Amino acid sequence: MKWLVGITPCGSISFVSAGYSGSTTDDEICKHCGFYGMLQRCDAVIADRGFTEFATLRDLGCELIIPALSQTMGKGHGTERAGMTVDENIRTYHIAQVRIHIERMMRLIKGGWHCFDALLPTQMLPLYSRYILNIAAKLTAFGLPLQGVDYLFE
Repeated sequence: MKWLVGITPCGSISFVSAGYSGSTTDDEICKHCGFYGMLQRCDAVIADRGFTEFATLRDLGCELIIPALSQTMGKGHGTERAGMTVDENIRTYHIAQVRIHIERMMRLIKGGWHCFDALLPTQMLPLYSRYILNIAAKLTAFGLPLQGVDYLFE
């Protein structure tokens, strides 16, 4: 199961999409989940290198931040990779410093709740995406302990 989670610069969860099957691309999720409707002019979006919706974000007046790509020299087999410039390396380093917080939040949401451990039957996807995922994300955002929460139900 895949979903899109928006996280503010201070680490708060600002958006949680519905769940999608693992074969759905990130671009398709962004188009269909309502994420673009949440963006405001001058917002910045950090995405993976595979994100291709540059034009959509530009039209919304948003900045897309992705790590620099190494340039490929030559054609066909035996191509060599040219290194990144010093500025690209520095920019990629700074992006990685921010992305680590995003990855930590995703790990907390996914790893802290054992309901995400098993394979999910397709007919359960609406339940998970509408209720379970949102509850897990919100409890994670509030900083409740992710394990040993039995005392909440006593």
